[in-house]
Amino acid sequence: MTLFKFYQFTPEELQRLCWLRAVEWLGWPAFLSQPLLPILYIFYPVYWVLASLFVAGLLWLPFRYRFASLQLATLGAFWVRLKWVTIPIGTIVLLQQRRYSAVFVTLATPWLVGLLNIPGKVGTIELKFWNIANPREWTC
Repeated sequence: MTLFKFYQFTPEELQRLCWLRAVEWLGWPAFLSQPLLPILYIFYPVYWVLASLFVAGLLWLPFRYRFASLQLATLGAFWVRLKWVTIPIGTIVLLQQRRYSAVFVTLATPWLVGLLNIPGKVGTIELKFWNIANPREWTC
């Protein structure tokens, strides 16, 4: 089952979709964690949550090129939109707990995930180099 009717897209649009999903796939743990982090901040110390995210990204390194699924990546893109629900909820709960530093981290979650997404950044650089070197050979 696919989430998109791919026949409705032009080849350029399909290539852009594949490119975006490939970039997200390279940093899959950090990308998928965005809706979960604000909730985890409520129950665990912020530094443990961020350290765990960093370790998950490092553990993902050996697997990121061995398996890729456009359908899972597309589903993940929908999942990540939940961060716009969980971030405000997490912020309110943390304010009630008077954990102001955790509130700041919760509001900065999308930015922090980008910083901790080392595997995704390295992979993006690799994809950009490869795409520039062989633009006609890149397929999804």
